[in-house]
Amino acid sequence: MPSRLHRLGLFLVLLVTCPLAAQPVPEEITFDDALRIGLERNTALRQAANVAEARALDVARNRAQFLPDLSASLRPTQRYGLAFNQTTGELNQETSESR
Repeated sequence: MPSRLHRLGLFLVLLVTCPLAAQPVPEEITFDDALRIGLERNTALRQAANVAEARALDVARNRAQFLPDLSASLRPTQRYGLAFNQTTGELNQETSESR
């Protein structure tokens, strides 16, 4: 069974070496990279871009309201049924169509 001193030494070795191994190696970036990353992650800039895009869509929608409307409808119908002939006094089977 390891002694207390042996366990304490092992603990200290692990305490010192583990944080050093766990730390990532810092990556060097250029000033242009840092500027690009900062602009990509800037929330105020993103919000301003979203507002500008929404306003551009509003302008396009409002311009479209001034364009003429054109609509067409075609409803052909065909009806079957009985019709009363006043001359002869009979019911006749008739078909009527409208286009």
